[in-house]
Amino acid sequence: MPTKPVTLRLPEELLEAIDKRVVSTGSNRTEVVIKALQQVFFAQADQPTPTTTTATTATPPDTTLLKRLEDLEVKIFKISSVLEQLNSNILSHLTERVSLLEEGLSSSEPQTPTEAQSNAKTVIKGQKRSRVFLLIKNFFLSSHL
Repeated sequence: MPTKPVTLRLPEELLEAIDKRVVSTGSNRTEVVIKALQQVFFAQADQPTPTTTTATTATPPDTTLLKRLEDLEVKIFKISSVLEQLNSNILSHLTERVSLLEEGLSSSEPQTPTEAQSNAKTVIKGQKRSRVFLLIKNFFLSSHL
């Protein structure tokens, strides 16, 4: 690729670094500067410049955000504990109710035909309720324990 002469003013430290590279690689100033500029402009085109990276890493973390995050984590833990307690209470209440209904259905004494007819609707309702409670109980057992 054809080159064009350019005159630049460089800080002494940078010129010394270029000269050290010339000695260590056995090349000349032009080659060292071209390689350095190619690395900056072509090889690292997608990466941030060194000044941007330095500024970004030098920024301290936002303590306000960290504090808010900690507060939220504590609140989430408390809410989770309350939900677990509520699920436990609901499950024990449903278990108690189902047990009472099952007891009532199994301990009923034989009825006369007229009592059976008048109480048939009540028995059917009790059986339906018992099934509903069993379904609810099984739901909570399978999804929350």
